[in-house]
This record gives sequence, C-alpha cells and structure tokens, in this order.
Amino acid sequence: MASKRNSDSYLTKRHIKSASRKGFEEASKKAMEAAGSVVVVEDHKVVRKYQDGRTEELARINKPPKAKVKAAVSKLAFS
Repeated sequence: MASKRNSDSYLTKRHIKSASRKGFEEASKKAMEAAGSVVVVEDHKVVRKYQDGRTEELARINKPPKAKVKAAVSKLAFS
C-alpha cells in the first residue's frame, strides 16, 4: 500500500512540475509579445531579453557559499 501512495505522489509532483513549466513558458511568450521584452535570471545574472534576440544585463547575482545554502536547506527541511 505504501508503494502505491509513493507512486501516486511522484506522478502528482511530476504532473505539477510539467504543468507549471508549460504555464511559465506560455506566460513568458505572452509577456514578450505584449511588452517586447522579459526579465529572466540566467547564469547568476538578471537579464532583459528582447524580441529581436538582444539581451541586456541588469544585475549580477552573487552565488552564496555552499555552507549557507546547506544551512538554509536543512532549516527549511526540518521546520
């Protein structure tokens, strides 16, 4: 019975992840059509992407040390 529940849970997570990815992609395309550009995060940078393919770097995001990330994750996992 536990394996059935785990497989249902896995499928649910997989479906939610897929649906949300599709939703974000669709929203991004609509925003690009309406505004002519979208702001995204890529490679630790905040960039504005334009319809014609240009990109403009708006800010850099400093990657936090691994120790801080591990501490934050464990804090969230045990809250």
